[in-house]
Amino acid sequence: MSFEEFLNRYNGKYVEKEDPSARDQCMDLAFAYLDDVLEIDRATIRHEYASQVFTQPNQMTLDKFDLIPNTPDNIPQRGDIIIFGQQVGIAGHIAMFIDGNKDNFNAFGQNWPLGSAAHIQNHNYYGVIGWLHPKSQGGLTMSQYEELKNDNADRMRDIQETQKALNGVHEGLANVEKNVRANNERLNKLEAATPGLPADVTNEDISGFNKITNWILSKLGKK
Repeated sequence: MSFEEFLNRYNGKYVEKEDPSARDQCMDLAFAYLDDVLEIDRATIRHEYASQVFTQPNQMTLDKFDLIPNTPDNIPQRGDIIIFGQQVGIAGHIAMFIDGNKDNFNAFGQNWPLGSAAHIQNHNYYGVIGWLHPKSQGGLTMSQYEELKNDNADRMRDIQETQKALNGVHEGLANVEKNVRANNERLNKLEAATPGLPADVTNEDISGFNKITNWILSKLGKK
């Protein structure tokens, strides 16, 4: 699933992935992001508090992400996972960066404000301690990887449509072949029923049909 499809799928909805005793938390939407877009194990970011994703990364976190600290000049990239520290609350917060500059940004998150469904929220950088930037996939950046994945899906649809069209062409050719065989059989029967047919008439020769007609009419005294 692309990031854009992820936004469209969950925007305005409550997302619950783990721990029903604390439903629809910001971490639940982040888990959905790992499941659907990044296709990374949830254990990569699983902690009691969202802030710990950055402050207490496990080895899986370090394997899959670059941890980039928040500085006055750093700007996240689309799809980066933004981590807020305890300045915004004891648990912190987690959301997915959409766009912005060094002063403000839009992110896709849940439970900010408290109790809200997944939505696009504007933020400043107050409380942001850093973000997780997905590492390269097979030598590609995540944006390149996502673009390639989308291109492959488009190409697969094109291939399927082309195959469907080819099946129709093959079916049409089979019908043409069937008709040709039927016409050849009729011509063979006509040749058998009219001995002495001129030798220069062949099944390949379209003008032969006129010759056959003229020859028959001459035999019947019609011409």
